[in-house]
Amino acid sequence: MTRTLLWTLIAVLSLTVDANASGRKGEAGVFDYYVLALSWSPAFCADRRSGTENAQCGAGRAFGFIVHGLWPQYERGWPERCPTSHPLFVPSELISRQRDITPSHTLVIHQWRKHGVCSGLSQQGYYGTTRDLFETLSIPPRFRNPDKAIGLSRADIVEAFVKDNPGLRENMMALRCDGRQLEEIRICFSRSGAFRRCGDDVLKRSCRRSPLLLLPLQGGT
Repeated sequence: MTRTLLWTLIAVLSLTVDANASGRKGEAGVFDYYVLALSWSPAFCADRRSGTENAQCGAGRAFGFIVHGLWPQYERGWPERCPTSHPLFVPSELISRQRDITPSHTLVIHQWRKHGVCSGLSQQGYYGTTRDLFETLSIPPRFRNPDKAIGLSRADIVEAFVKDNPGLRENMMALRCDGRQLEEIRICFSRSGAFRRCGDDVLKRSCRRSPLLLLPLQGGT
């Protein structure tokens, strides 16, 4: 085997490992930490077709940050769709309980089937933990009810969350953007519910664009 062929095989194997280290079937309850993903609802709704996701984006709906999901993570990569003894069917009463923080019926179900089954928790435990971690956070005032679009630097966004949440640090959160728009903030928690450093794979995907546009709540200008 030539040296060139050897290094080619090593590179291919490395890429395969990297791919497999992302989303993969794992074992329920075996993971290192959580990511709580908070979606900025006005940015999501701006891309929806009329008549879709009306519970979140319909007339009279004015959500700010909503829970996209709670995701078990490895230090590198994440498990998904783990084999589980818990049912995949989500009762309507559980969905209804989450609607104030996750107003999309389909999203509540999807998060359980893709991520919740890997937590090792029951449905009640998973959704309860999601709510507990969400309520642990203090959303800075400027993000609670903006009535017009505002531009914020990446540093301003991070600083606002760090200031209002003792123990939170820059490397414990990641931003996601869609073009110039702030799309999502992801906060990392230990399994016991404390803020903790995000894994490198979460941090490297953080949006570096600045400034970012924060769209107003529905009905703003």
